[in-house]
Amino acid sequence: MKLRYLLQILIILVLLIVDDGIYNLRQYSQEELDSRAEQVYLEIEEKPAILIVTEEQSERISDDISNLYFVNKVSKQNKSEIIDILSRQYHLDEANSLLDELNLPAVLEIQFKGDAFRETESSLFWQATEKKEGVFQIISSDENYLDDWSKLDKLLEYSGLIENYWQWIYWGLMILLLLIVLLFRISFENRQVRYWQVYRRSGGKAGLSRIFKILNSIFLVFIPLAIAMGLEYFLWVNQTFGYMPDFRFHIIRSTALLIVSLLSLILIRRESYD
Repeated sequence: MKLRYLLQILIILVLLIVDDGIYNLRQYSQEELDSRAEQVYLEIEEKPAILIVTEEQSERISDDISNLYFVNKVSKQNKSEIIDILSRQYHLDEANSLLDELNLPAVLEIQFKGDAFRETESSLFWQATEKKEGVFQIISSDENYLDDWSKLDKLLEYSGLIENYWQWIYWGLMILLLLIVLLFRISFENRQVRYWQVYRRSGGKAGLSRIFKILNSIFLVFIPLAIAMGLEYFLWVNQTFGYMPDFRFHIIRSTALLIVSLLSLILIRRESYD
């Protein structure tokens, strides 16, 4: 009987480790997808739109665009900065005074928020700028972001698939685990009926069988739960495993298993009286 009881503990332990693996695999997968999405966001932010506007209207246009929820930052290159760039790039040092007299436009560089800028926001940006007074030219195109948007769509699709399949697999395994605990308890105690009958007839202490049933119910789930959680914590402390154990998850699961294990006593008691 002890060997059968230990075998039941071992089976539950294996299922708990698999259950932990599925739970943490989902967390790892989602974090990996989030990390890749962050890289795509940075790529979008590194592709700013350029507005060429009149110097007189530049401040107003800059303020209006800054208020758009998908705009991260607006940088302005004023007349003196443009003259400096032209002088250095085209060696026009001697023409600085002439350039200074020209009515040069201002250049606005618009950096978008990678996690908020998609096709809809691109349309809103064009609507907000193409007919705005003082805007000479818009240097921006959806083609610059199509690959990035496509990557984000795929990452979102993968994330949805992981969540959907994880729900089915994880909760299916949990239900199976609960049923196995229930069946193990009933099976084990039914095989103990004859032993307790002999024990009572030989003058054994009344009520001891009930105490052992309760202890067996508790230890059947407590031992594998403690080992599984201890193993996960050990791997985390030794940096073999990248995630700190989710103790709230372990407490909820432990409570559910313990309740099912103790509820089996009702069925065991009924069968004993039949």
